[in-house]
Amino acid sequence: EFSPDYLDILRAGGNVEVEESAPKPKRGRPRKQQETIDILVAAGAGETIDVEPPENTEMPSITGTARVGEVLTGDDGEWSGTPEPVLTRQWLADDEPIEGATGTTYEPVEGDIGKVITLAVTGANGGGESTAVSEPTDPVEAALAAPENTEAPVVSGDAELGALLTATVGEWDGSPPITYTYDWQRSPDGEDDWTAIGATVATYTLVEADEDQFIRCVVTATNAAGSASENSNVIGPVVNPE
Repeated sequence: EFSPDYLDILRAGGNVEVEESAPKPKRGRPRKQQETIDILVAAGAGETIDVEPPENTEMPSITGTARVGEVLTGDDGEWSGTPEPVLTRQWLADDEPIEGATGTTYEPVEGDIGKVITLAVTGANGGGESTAVSEPTDPVEAALAAPENTEAPVVSGDAELGALLTATVGEWDGSPPITYTYDWQRSPDGEDDWTAIGATVATYTLVEADEDQFIRCVVTATNAAGSASENSNVIGPVVNPE
């Protein structure tokens, strides 16, 4: 059966001869359903048109992190064929087609957790069609969880000038890795008007400006999904031991 292009040639008085060769063997991961068809068209002054079925010459590929909420981007690869193949896509989860996933990008959902994602690209023209499948991603991971404090930071030490105070980070849930920063603060009443001291490590030595002040440390936890802060207990008022 000829495509509409070749029927137009026949209607114009041309002659079409079809020669079929054996199907090409599969190579790599591509799945092919094609025949190599050379169509010689004798029309007018004997013009010859060669039709080459689609062939994948560079495999499709996927970039991005296989994680719920992240975007995977597909590349169609490289294709040959005459006329130029029309390409269509189908995203797969554990080799099963994902309904409606036929674009250039795909965002994994919770149902994909633990599965690998691949991209099947099909090239088609009047000479046949061929499908090539990308290498699989890593198994899809659950979405990242932002830090959440489950136990407040604790400041320990004596509330007197010259004393060394130490802050813990407390306890946090969230996707690793989580990093922590410290912000030591003072207040005249321990309730309001907290101002940053400028100390940003886990320890702080009380100085003259802290006398009669209350001290706390604010710990901020950060990961790829976001950040959150939590206040420590309050120490004070700071006294002068002399």
